[in-house]
This record gives sequence, C-alpha cells and structure tokens, in this order.
Amino acid sequence: MRNDGSDTLSSLRQLLSSPPLQRRGVQQAFKVPAVTAGQSFTHTVDGGYWERLIAVTFNFAASATVANRGLQWLQLDGDGSIFNYVQVVPVVTANQSVLGTLDFTLPVGAQSQQSQSAYGSATTPSALTSIATTPTLQPGTYNVGWTVELGGTVAAGTDNDNFGVYSGTTQLERSINEAAANTYPQQSFEIVLSAAGTLILKNIAAGTSGAIYSGELVVTPVDQVFGEGQLPDIVLPAGFGWEIQVLNIQAGDQLTNVNYIVERYASDYANGGMSDETDRWLRRAIREELAGQ
Repeated sequence: MRNDGSDTLSSLRQLLSSPPLQRRGVQQAFKVPAVTAGQSFTHTVDGGYWERLIAVTFNFAASATVANRGLQWLQLDGDGSIFNYVQVVPVVTANQSVLGTLDFTLPVGAQSQQSQSAYGSATTPSALTSIATTPTLQPGTYNVGWTVELGGTVAAGTDNDNFGVYSGTTQLERSINEAAANTYPQQSFEIVLSAAGTLILKNIAAGTSGAIYSGELVVTPVDQVFGEGQLPDIVLPAGFGWEIQVLNIQAGDQLTNVNYIVERYASDYANGGMSDETDRWLRRAIREELAGQ
C-alpha cells in the first residue's frame, strides 16, 4: 500500500472529500555559500517536482567599481522568460553590501539601514569609565550619532568637555559640553572599521564626586543596506525557476550565503493528476472500504 500518510480508512475518507490533502509537499533547505563573482543566481525546478519557494536570504557585496546596480528577484518560465518580479533594492552603489530577505510576509520592496544604539550612565566615574558600549560592529563604514548628559553635582574645569568616543583605546571624538546639568547633543561623525569591534562612550578624566555622567551612541551603517521583499504564492512546474538578479552587475560583485527553503511536490500529482500507482491504490482502498460496510 502506498505510504503517503493516508493509509487508514479515516484518512481515505478525508482524502476523497478534500483532494488537496494528496498534494502535501516536503520542505527542503538549500545553501549556496558563494556564487561565481560577477554573476547572478538562478534556481531551476528539478524535473521530478513542482516547487513553491517559501523563503530566501542572501548577501551581496558590490565591488569598488563606480556604478549603480540594482537587486531584484525574478520568476522564469521554462524558456527563461520573466513572468513575475519583486524589487529588492533599487540602487546599490560601489562598496555597499546588502542583506536580502524574501518570504510570504515581508512588505514589497522594503529597504532600510538598521541602526544600533547603546545608552548608559555612571556616578562619580573614575577616569576612562565606560558609560555606554555598542554591540559588536562588523567591518564597514558607520555614521555615529551621540548625545551626552550631566546630572548631580558638577564643577567647571572638571566636568565640561569631558566625554569621549573610543574605539579600543583610541579616542575618536571629544564632547563639547558645559559644566551644568543638561543634555548636550554632539556633532555626528563617520568612522571606518577595518575589523569587527565596538565603540565606547567614556568620560576622559575623573568626574566630580556626585556627578552623574550619561550618554547614548547611535550607530548606522553607511555602506550596508537591508533589502526585503514579499514572495508570490506560486507553485512552479518542472523546468521553471527563479533568479536573484543583479542589474548592471560588475566583474568583482559577489553574491554569497544564498539560503532558501522550497516546498516540493511530486510531479505526478502536483497539477491535480495522479500516477497509475496512486490510482490503483485508491481503487483498491475504496473496494476494501465498501466490502467492509
């Protein structure tokens, strides 16, 4: 007897009254660590299946070549003609990186640069006390916004201009603030990190006894874009496919970490038909059911 989860009489009755149950698919995950540089990525449905793409993620790194690229997701028929597409990121410039995500729930064409922030405070801090530390940042270019705040007991000559932003032990910027309880927004700046690390807001010299030092760092990647798109709920027959296409792709551009999940359906009944084996099993099961009544 065919073992497709419908080998009991109750399952048979349900199957006959709800035919879609015979079209249950099997989910399978695929991972492509790297695509050949300068090429887009195409997946073609295997001849033995129909497929529904459930979700896909990927990374794209643009080379230093000055050019505007674009990222989109395409559905292709058996001749390679485009019949559907989703825009992921309309413009990608030199040296930018993209994390792309598509599934059934994401809005169409969403695009963002995701900031990370850190806030903290310290009372009567000794010299070089860490007040706020960002999460670990990956190599890249970042815009850093920062705000400092004084409270409690403060004194001129000690607590004015006494905050600094550090990368490791290197001071990147120094605050401009009065020795008075208040909040002081600072001028934002850009930094290029050549290796993963954190940014830290510290007081430079020891603060006055009873002084409360507070501050916030907001870090936004300049060269990384997060692209999102909503997949259409379409089952593709064998020979059809889909593509992550890089428009105006350059020789050094690179797609990596292409991870996707598909739901596969055997070709013999994905389109509503059934194989001779399935037909024989159903006929035999029906006869057995009738004989038992």
